[in-house]
Amino acid sequence: MNLIILGLVIRTLRGGKEILREKSIDEPKKIKYLYDKFLPLKGQIDKELNKEIINIIVYPPKNLDGYWVVKKFIKKDWDPFDTVGEAIEIYSENNERIELEMSNSIQYRKCKKCKEDNETTFEICWNCQEEL
Repeated sequence: MNLIILGLVIRTLRGGKEILREKSIDEPKKIKYLYDKFLPLKGQIDKELNKEIINIIVYPPKNLDGYWVVKKFIKKDWDPFDTVGEAIEIYSENNERIELEMSNSIQYRKCKKCKEDNETTFEICWNCQEEL
């Protein structure tokens, strides 16, 4: 009984608007897409801050209307043992926008035999019919 009352109080304090999301089937694809897009920044020097980017983290939305967020972590100058860094948001989009981005960006992989580019959805090379 106490848990039910606590849940009602929390929901009331939040305005009752927040609807928890269920993990979608496409979530792993979106996470991979965002990591593929932003992970190359890791280890680079941030041009604005002139500091090393030590990590990239993708955060899925917390509710149905939420946003996917990507943060870069910048090394602090004063701490040589810093492994966490200072978090800076570099990307924030909703599900619809990410799906649109994903549909507009075709990714490729090279055939090991003939070195031609093939869409990642292909199982057989379009050029030499070698299995990818």
